Amino acid sequence: MSQEDTADEKSKALQYAYLLLSHRDRSISEMRRRLKSKQYSDCAADWVIARLTDDGLLDDEKLVRQYVKWSKERKPMGRRRLESELQKRGIDRQLAQRLVGEMIGRPEEEELARRAVAQRGGKPAGDISDKEQQRLLRRIFSHLMRRGFSRSLARRVLLDD
Repeated sequence: MSQEDTADEKSKALQYAYLLLSHRDRSISEMRRRLKSKQYSDCAADWVIARLTDDGLLDDEKLVRQYVKWSKERKPMGRRRLESELQKRGIDRQLAQRLVGEMIGRPEEEELARRAVAQRGGKPAGDISDKEQQRLLRRIFSHLMRRGFSRSLARRVLLDD
């Protein structure tokens, strides 16, 4: 491949990366995967990633912080689910655990669980049978588990009056 071909490939790869970033932020791993799926060479992918990282457009730590902030505001999740979602996006496991742990302490995670229950419609109240109340509590408990909250936290949130 000539230098002109290499420069042309890098330019096209960079334009494709900008297109991807115009939709949402990406992790370094995610960007590399997308560039490889479009058959760009390792050299072009490395060059694009280095350029975007130098320009501050690819930053895994910033991405984690933005995702956790978004989750806390819009879709409350437990630490386990957040870490799992971030790993799916190509974030290193240790980085995800460290930053999620820094940003969501135990008391804050409990508050997020309470918000998740409230978004789901709250705990059952009023004139309903014990059987119906137990059914609704099981459904909320399952919802909290799917959202990545621990069993003990889910129980505590549901049993507190």
